[in-house]
Amino acid sequence: MKRREPRPGQVLLRPSIPTGGRAILPGARKPSVMLLSLSIVPAIAFTIAVVDDRLGFRLFMASLGVMMLVLILALFSRVRGLRPGVIRVAAAGGLRFVPPRAHRAGLVAVPLAMLLPLLSWLMVRMLDLPTQPSSSRLMAALPAVLVAVSLGSLFVVARSMRIPLGLSVGPNGLAGIRGGARVDIAWSDLARAVLVGVSGPRFVLETRAGPAVEVDAHHLGSDPAIVVAVLEFYRLNPARRDELEDGLVAITAVEESSKLSGE
Repeated sequence: MKRREPRPGQVLLRPSIPTGGRAILPGARKPSVMLLSLSIVPAIAFTIAVVDDRLGFRLFMASLGVMMLVLILALFSRVRGLRPGVIRVAAAGGLRFVPPRAHRAGLVAVPLAMLLPLLSWLMVRMLDLPTQPSSSRLMAALPAVLVAVSLGSLFVVARSMRIPLGLSVGPNGLAGIRGGARVDIAWSDLARAVLVGVSGPRFVLETRAGPAVEVDAHHLGSDPAIVVAVLEFYRLNPARRDELEDGLVAITAVEESSKLSGE
């Protein structure tokens, strides 16, 4: 099992646990091409901010460019946070799948960046700066929409702070996940963990007594196929759940079991 510690408190592992060659990105898309295409939008906004002679319009377009740039960087970190065959876990203590810090920062940075057009619009109004007459409705409506989305997103982020970060897998069950549905499932209530579709970052935790919980692996920073394999191993082997007290030991145990079973 290859190991690399990208940041204190986290460790990247590449365990020899079969994934069946399952792709994380639907249709094996190339995210670099998609993100490169999106970068045209802030490039246009920055170009207008430089060449236009109306200070108010330049300020507004610059704020839109910065907002889009932050959004693209957040998307890039989100896509890069998942790699086939790689998991990210806490470096010490029990087994806990954790997202990269850049992914968590993006959840806050994007809503904050959405406030920039409002600030620029207020400055234009207060200082009576020249702008494009035909864009007056745009400048009035767009900031209001972005503020509503921003405040809603920040509220969701603030409320989710009560949820333990990542997915903790312990002797008693599963708990956590921030940025999605909260998970608090005892082993006795877990019917199975199953991947969603032939590709993609999602999997489902099916329960015996309640509704199923769909999990986006971006919030775990780990290949969903490996996460599901680990959960299924300990669901089917209750006598070995004490191994979950040490995350690295637990992953090694699943890896060795996979080798012995010849999967």
